Amino acid sequence: MAINDLAPGFVKLTYTTPYGTHTMTIPVDPYEFSSGVWYLRQKGNTTGQEWTFLVDAYCDELAPLMADESTFTEAVLYEKTAGNAPIFRAAASIGVAGTSTTASVQASQLKFTFRSAEGGIGYVVLLDSVYPPNQKRVGPTFGGDTAMADLATFLTGSGSIVLARDTSYPVAVLKSLTKTNDELRKQYGLA
Repeated sequence: MAINDLAPGFVKLTYTTPYGTHTMTIPVDPYEFSSGVWYLRQKGNTTGQEWTFLVDAYCDELAPLMADESTFTEAVLYEKTAGNAPIFRAAASIGVAGTSTTASVQASQLKFTFRSAEGGIGYVVLLDSVYPPNQKRVGPTFGGDTAMADLATFLTGSGSIVLARDTSYPVAVLKSLTKTNDELRKQYGLA
């Protein structure tokens, strides 16, 4: 498989903030279609669960990192064979709101870096989160930030659906880093 291929599948998760609409790509393993429903494998459960239930659970873990005025709105599931175009499989409304009472930081980027079971590197990136730029926190405790530590525990736990591009699950979340996203800064007309 190509090193940067999203096979065997991915979810496009759309979320809104006070400043814009963003999309996060989540590499996943959609393995079965049964009785009109797609299932995703989990790190500790190869029979998996219904994909919308698992995406909701993931959004619940992301919610404390986002302002309560932000909402995860839609998820679209794709299946993919390495080297080929993705195939649309399903779409669902989400409706999970951010839970932090801290305001969104315009044009901010929060990036978690994780190590996968096969030695690869993966990322979770949120835009317009509640964290100001120029902060680095190291896992597993992230300087005492419980929202970050809880996400790391979820990503490395048996319920994780997130894959690295090498198709293996996270085993350690190494760090989080915040910065100003230059593309958003220009889009928002900030100096």
